[in-house]
Amino acid sequence: MALRARSTYRELVPLLAPPGGAAIADALRAVDEFLAANRRLCTWVRDRVGIGLAEAIDQSYIADELSAYLGGSMGLFAPGVVLLDETVDGDLARVSFTVSGRLPAEQALLRRHAGVWRYDPQAALNPLVDEAFLDMARALDGLRAELESGRPPPEELRRNRDKLMDKVQARLRRGVSLLNKAQTEGPSVGAPASQPAPPAPG
Repeated sequence: MALRARSTYRELVPLLAPPGGAAIADALRAVDEFLAANRRLCTWVRDRVGIGLAEAIDQSYIADELSAYLGGSMGLFAPGVVLLDETVDGDLARVSFTVSGRLPAEQALLRRHAGVWRYDPQAALNPLVDEAFLDMARALDGLRAELESGRPPPEELRRNRDKLMDKVQARLRRGVSLLNKAQTEGPSVGAPASQPAPPAPG
């Protein structure tokens, strides 16, 4: 979690159960680029238009919904994680956690490889997930650039809040479509998948 917070994605790979560590790191980088673009846009709108509209277009909730968007127990990388307890059974360990206090708690799986505990997110990702978040990051940065050039001017956005909300929705449409396609297709053919976890005890 700390490595992700510092954006040191490659340092994450040795801490993830093989063979999908690099793909997980790439997905987290793509999500973080989107969240950074969202912050830049919201900051501009907050400073020049108003806090209400900035909050209306804010997409930062995605940071707490990583399991929903990326699959598996990826919610462990969310900023609002609280670890609850752990159980160890040989070379497997399970950690219970909550995200932003939400119940029920989620479970994360760790596997011991060569004496080292590694996190298994149990998520095999479709590359479209990365493409979707990077596309949405570019879209929000492009929209911010237009707003900075006065298209449309802040006073127009104050008069008509829906105008900016519609623009954000339109710019995100392609990325959302890619996410939906990735969820429909599931992991890409040949993508490395995590080993199935044994059933949790009683």
